[in-house]
Amino acid sequence: SIPIGQYIDFVDTPSKKHLFSTRVDWNLNNANNFTFGYQLGRSNDLRQFSGTNRLADALIGRIRDSDAFNATHNLILGSKTVNQARFQFSKLRPSSAPTSGESAPVVIVGGFTPPGEPFSASQIFSASTSGSSDRKEDRIQLQDTLTHLIGGHSLKFGGDYQNVRTRFIDRFDATGTYRFSNFFFFNQNNVSSFQQNFNTESDLENNYLGAFFQDEWRIRPNLTFSFGLRYER
Repeated sequence: SIPIGQYIDFVDTPSKKHLFSTRVDWNLNNANNFTFGYQLGRSNDLRQFSGTNRLADALIGRIRDSDAFNATHNLILGSKTVNQARFQFSKLRPSSAPTSGESAPVVIVGGFTPPGEPFSASQIFSASTSGSSDRKEDRIQLQDTLTHLIGGHSLKFGGDYQNVRTRFIDRFDATGTYRFSNFFFFNQNNVSSFQQNFNTESDLENNYLGAFFQDEWRIRPNLTFSFGLRYER
């Protein structure tokens, strides 16, 4: 007897996630305190992959890599005045590519009848046919808050600035899709149709600016009145 490879086999589609965070506190002196932090996130989720029959190199997962850095400076200006400055930078790098590579086209061959099945189906090679979209993002944030106590009042003044740079990605037919009516035409390299989308990425930049004032007035030991004003654009 001659061994014949399986037409259909089961493949695991796990979801892998890795998280890591660390923090460092530094007291420079009685008036200055610093905090530094870092967060890492890595995930590869094959559970979102749709089923159907296809080659193993067409398996595709949703990959999301993120990194975030932050720093905080607390400055004691006096017995009643404290200033806090914060900085944060984060980046998001998603990807969604099959084992065959990011530039691999989709090849669809119709008229395929899996062994033991009563119906015909399309066989998918090389890449995924599912349309998906994602975004790459870089975010910078600066924030400062000054707190001053005077009598029964706790006054806060502050500002916030954010810069967000985003690249939107549309993956639908970005690498091209070849369609063959059946395996005979596939062997003859006779394509029934080809489709590909171009200019599938777009860039967007947003700048956010905010300022605020807040007063917490302790009128009595059991009664506090809070009010404030905020401006954003």
